Amino acid sequence: NGYLAFGCDISAYALEQEPELKTALARADVHRLPFPSGEADVVTVFDVLEHLHRPEACLAEAVRILKPDGLLVGTTPDPIYFDRVEETHCFERPPSFWLGLLQEMGMAVQFRFSVEHYNFQFVAARADSPTAGRLTLLQHDYFRLPATSLQSPRQSIATDI
Repeated sequence: NGYLAFGCDISAYALEQEPELKTALARADVHRLPFPSGEADVVTVFDVLEHLHRPEACLAEAVRILKPDGLLVGTTPDPIYFDRVEETHCFERPPSFWLGLLQEMGMAVQFRFSVEHYNFQFVAARADSPTAGRLTLLQHDYFRLPATSLQSPRQSIATDI
């Protein structure tokens, strides 16, 4: 049936850069998204979190608008390996920070580093949802995160199909 996709940015300038997508874009604050609770199948936060002073509020909003079996997908640089200064980055944190935060929000998480060695990528679902048990289907060079702790991640290797 296809998908209905929306994007948002707080910057009117940024939104004006894609005039052909005008009807699918909204000017919004990621700390107070203008979407109903429990309605989104997928929420993406690609290269967003490191630009926010309160990224935990953004993630809480993303979790709020997700359907019970929805997916949260994101990327953010790992500051241990990200070796350039970005003036707009005000909240770079190591992967363990993001994993811990997502787990505190009740999410199960799979993650990997891909394309660029500093590019931390994650996919998350509510830990109590059927989707959480299927996250391993997405593990191409992902690390498995033990359900009970962040103490000792094990690398899991999957084959491309």
